[in-house]
Amino acid sequence: MFYLFLIAAGAVVGFFSGLLGIGGGILMFPCSIIFPGLRFDAIGVKNITGLTMAQGFFASLSAMLFYQKKGFVNRPLVLTLGLSLFFSSLIGSFLSKAVPDNVLLFIFGALALAASGTHVHPAEL
Repeated sequence: MFYLFLIAAGAVVGFFSGLLGIGGGILMFPCSIIFPGLRFDAIGVKNITGLTMAQGFFASLSAMLFYQKKGFVNRPLVLTLGLSLFFSSLIGSFLSKAVPDNVLLFIFGALALAASGTHVHPAEL
């Protein structure tokens, strides 16, 4: 049952990540905390972080391959930003080992709240 949940959650989150261009973590994190507690043991915060990192990698890779075929990928930009993200993520993952779960949840909540109000383009106002 647990793996069925992971497959379904991954499919739904991946779909919305590709459709809306939002980070999978913004959907996978709350989904992984709330829903497992209803039927089976909750997933730990650091495990959810690892799941969202894996989901984000595969969602980004599949989207990049699709957009590459359409000619929408700017290679210098991808390499510059991608390498920066790679190394900073690696450092962050090592440091997360020392950060308590409640601090990680607070940071996630603050970033999710900030992200909820930033997707309005000034021209749309």
